[in-house]
Amino acid sequence: MPTRLAACDGCRSAKVSCTHDRPACARCREAGRECIYRDRPFKRRRTDSALSPDSGRASDTPSALASGQRPFACPRTLQSTRHNYPNPGYQGVSSHTTIFHHLPLDHTDRDGLEPCGTPVTSISVPVIDERRIYEGADLLNQIETLNLAGCKALLDSWLAEGVNLALAGPFVVPCADAATGMFKTDIAGHMSLQSSRQLFEKSSNTLLREAKTACTEFSGSFCGDNIRWETLGLFFVGVGRASFHYPCFAPLYTNVSERLDLQRTVTGIANQCVELALSLDCLNDLQLMLQYENYILHSYVYGDQSYHDWRKLGDAISSLLALGYHEQHGDPGRTPAFLIKLRRAAFARIYSADKNASIFLGRPPRLHKDHCRPVWPTYLSDGDQLESNWPPDGVFDYVVDSRWSAICAMLKEKALKLLKENDHAERVRQAGVLQAEAEARWQDLPSRFQLQGALKLSRGSPIERDFLVSARLNHLHVDFLIQLALVRRMVEPTAEIVDVAANMLNVAVESILLKAQLVNSGTGLIWRIAYYCLPAAGIICLYLLKGPDGDPQGTVSMPKLIQDLSVLVAQIESGSLVSVEDPNHALLAGAAQTIQSVLARVLSGDLRSSGRAHSNYTELDQSDSSVNWQPWYDDSGSLDFDPDFWSNLAVHPALLSGP
Repeated sequence: MPTRLAACDGCRSAKVSCTHDRPACARCREAGRECIYRDRPFKRRRTDSALSPDSGRASDTPSALASGQRPFACPRTLQSTRHNYPNPGYQGVSSHTTIFHHLPLDHTDRDGLEPCGTPVTSISVPVIDERRIYEGADLLNQIETLNLAGCKALLDSWLAEGVNLALAGPFVVPCADAATGMFKTDIAGHMSLQSSRQLFEKSSNTLLREAKTACTEFSGSFCGDNIRWETLGLFFVGVGRASFHYPCFAPLYTNVSERLDLQRTVTGIANQCVELALSLDCLNDLQLMLQYENYILHSYVYGDQSYHDWRKLGDAISSLLALGYHEQHGDPGRTPAFLIKLRRAAFARIYSADKNASIFLGRPPRLHKDHCRPVWPTYLSDGDQLESNWPPDGVFDYVVDSRWSAICAMLKEKALKLLKENDHAERVRQAGVLQAEAEARWQDLPSRFQLQGALKLSRGSPIERDFLVSARLNHLHVDFLIQLALVRRMVEPTAEIVDVAANMLNVAVESILLKAQLVNSGTGLIWRIAYYCLPAAGIICLYLLKGPDGDPQGTVSMPKLIQDLSVLVAQIESGSLVSVEDPNHALLAGAAQTIQSVLARVLSGDLRSSGRAHSNYTELDQSDSSVNWQPWYDDSGSLDFDPDFWSNLAVHPALLSGP
C-alpha cells in the first residue's frame, strides 16, 4: 500500500494537488509563497462530539422550572474556560507534568502520543445547579424592588465629582447603563428565571481580549446585550461607594439609618453577584476586578478590622494567584495593552492592600514579593512605543495611586523583615539602606505629586490634592515603620520616630480640617486616620508622658503637637469625622478618650519641671515588675498598634499617678 503524503498548507487551502517536494513544493515555488507542512497532518483532532456523553449531562438533571421550559444546559463555551488557569493544581515544580515536559517531542510522537504540555480539553464539563438559577432569580426580584433610577442618579453624581472605582473605573458607566437597561421591562416571576438563565449563559462566555481589542470592545463583551452577573455586581459596588460620599440623597435616603440600610442592601447584592459568577469556575479579569472592588466596599460597610473584610481580601488574593498575575500579565503580542496595564494595576492594588491590612491588624501578609515578579503599572508614550513610570501629561489618575501604593507596600514588606534580624547593629545597617531606598523612591515621584508645605497652599483638583495627602502619608509611614523597628523600648520613643510621627500627625490633621476640599483618590479618610494618624498619635502621647526631658534637643514643637492632638480629639468627639453608626467609631472613640486624658494631664501641669511622670514610671519599673507597663513591641514584635494599644496607654503609670 503506497504511503500517503500530506499536502502543504498552501495547496491544501487552494484545494489543488501538491508535488510534495521538500523544502518547498513546485506550486509554492512558482507562486513565490512560503511552503509549510504540518507536523502531524493525519492526526484527527478532538472535537466537541467527543464530549457529548458529558455535555448532555445537564439534560438528565430534574428541572423545577415552569412548564414548557427546557432544563438549563451549560453553554459549550464553558468547555474552553473550565480549567483555563496558568496553574490548575498539578504543575508544581515537583509534579509529573513538569518532569514529563522535559521528554523529547519526537519520542512521544513516535508512539502517537500528545507531547507533554499540549492543552487537552477537559471532559469534565460543569453543570450549573438548578438551585443557582433560582438563587439568581430571587436576586433579580430583589433588585427590581429598588429605586434603580435613584441608584443610577447617585452613581452619576458621584462620578461627576471626578471620583471613580480605583480599579474598575473605566467600566463603571457601561455597567451602570447595562444594569439599569435590563430592568426597564418587568422581569418578575417566570421572566426572572429566564433572565437568570441568560445571565449565567453570558457569564460563561469568554471575554474578548484579542491583541487589537479596544477598551470599548472589551466592555462590550459584558455590557449591553452581553450583560453578566459581574456587570450587575460592579454597578452595585459603585452605588455603595457613592453613598458614602453623600450623607443625604433625597431619591434614596434622607437620614443615616436609611443610608445604612441602602449600603448593606447593595453590599449584599454585590456579594451574591460575586458568588454566582464564581460558581461557574471560569475565572477572568472581570471577576478579579469585581472581587477587589467588593473587598473595598466591605471595608467601608463593615470596618477595616472586620473578618468579612479580611476574608474578601483573601478571596481576591486567591483569584490573583489562580490567574497567574503574580508572575505574568499576558503576552504583549497577543494581549491588548490596556488589559496588561489593568492586570498590573490589579496586582499592585491587591499587593498593597495585603501589606496594609496585615500591618494594621497585626497578621502575617499573604502575598509575598519573594514569590512574585512585581511589575507595576506604567504609561505608554511616543506612539505607544516607550513606557513611562508616571503619566507623561502630568494628569493624575488612579494608576498613579496604584503604582505609588505598591512601591510603598514593597518598602513596608522590607521593613517587616527588619524585626527578624536579632543583631541590633545589623538591623541598624539594614534600616539605613532601606531608608536610603525609600528616600530615592520619594524623589523619583514627580514633584507635582508630592505634598510640598501646607496642604492649603497646594493647587490642583480635589482628587489630586487628596492624592498628595495619601502619597505623603504612605511615604512617612515607611519611615515610621523603619524607625519603629529601631526602638529599643516602646515607652521610650527615639527623637527620630517622634519627628516622623509629628509629621504624620500634622498631615493627617490638616486633611481632616480640609476634608470638604478633598475627594477619595484611592483610600478613605477614616482609613487614613486609623492606619496613619492613630499610631503617630500614640507615639506622641508616649513622648508627652516622658515630660520635658524626652526631647533634650528640642527638635519637636510641643505647642504644635498639643494643637494637632486637640484637633483630632475634637473632630472625633464632635461626630464630624465619624458617626456612631460607623464601624470604626469604637476604635477612634477609644483612642480619642485616651488622648484627651494625656492632654488634660499635660495642660494641667502634672508633667512639669522634673518630668515626674517618667520618674514615677522608672521607679515603678524598678521596684515592682508586676506593673511593668510594656505591652507591645518587646513581647509581640508587632510593627503597628492594635486597638488594645489605647487601652494599655490608658493605664500608663503616668496617667494613674496623682499630682
